[in-house]
Amino acid sequence: MEDGGDPIPMIECNLTYPHRHCCSGPSCPPSPLPPPPPPSPTESELGHGLADDEYKIFGVTPTEENHRLVAMLMASSRELRARDLDLRNMRRYHRALKRNLAAVERRMQMEIEDLKRMIAENEALLLLNDVQIRGLRERRGEDPVALAVQAGAALGVRVPRSEVVFAERVGSPRYVCRRGARGGRGGRGGGRGGGGGRGGYRVRLPRDLVVRFVHRRVRDRVYRARRSPYNTGLTLRRGPFFVNEHLTAYHRELFERARALARLFDWRYVWTRGGRVFLRRRALRPKYMVRTERDLQLVLHLASPDDGDSSDSEPGAAGLP
Repeated sequence: MEDGGDPIPMIECNLTYPHRHCCSGPSCPPSPLPPPPPPSPTESELGHGLADDEYKIFGVTPTEENHRLVAMLMASSRELRARDLDLRNMRRYHRALKRNLAAVERRMQMEIEDLKRMIAENEALLLLNDVQIRGLRERRGEDPVALAVQAGAALGVRVPRSEVVFAERVGSPRYVCRRGARGGRGGRGGGRGGGGGRGGYRVRLPRDLVVRFVHRRVRDRVYRARRSPYNTGLTLRRGPFFVNEHLTAYHRELFERARALARLFDWRYVWTRGGRVFLRRRALRPKYMVRTERDLQLVLHLASPDDGDSSDSEPGAAGLP
């Protein structure tokens, strides 16, 4: 320190006036410069790897106060994206599973329908000697075998009683409503059918008669003679009676379905033979045998009306485009 000069404060005293300890030497050592302030953290240090555009997503500046909030929001966003990806994968898996289940269900339905058809065809083999007669008046205490013999005689076919294995009424009673006043013996109420509403009455229709013959040739003669429109020898019921094949429940349902669709698609002929269902659009056109509902849909939608082949055919054979 020079004479008359101001004392230079030391780090130990930090005084601006002379100090004995500081001024004891010939000169005071120069005071070191104060330490520089710590550098401000950069954006990369504050964000720990977050880019500026990630801060812009939330509309905040990269400061220390916003760092934790931005980091938490970005972590939540990444977790939500991962959950969304898992949800999308689960949805794709669910759709694929539904498609597989639908395919399995369709395959099982086809197999069940094939099994029903096979069972029905086996049952139809047992009914080849049967005919089903509709329209014969039903009476209490009647002899069904004698009735079958009389029905054959009315059709012009001699049927001895020894040719009839059995004959019986089948089905449940059916009723039809008719208008007008009742006459004759039915005027007192009509038995179980009862009187109908005002101006009408109910009539109980006779149940069908199923007849099984010993030999197939006798049955075929009776069935071919069904073309006779009126019963000339029977007096059990006025008007015609009808002879049909005895069908299984499966083939009867298929036959009714074929008749309904034939009317819808303008097919003229639907008939059965040997327990099987046949269709023909017009005369001299091909005829098709249907065995299942799929065959029926295929024939009605894809059969060509211009094909002139008249031979028996199944769906997919001659007559289909």
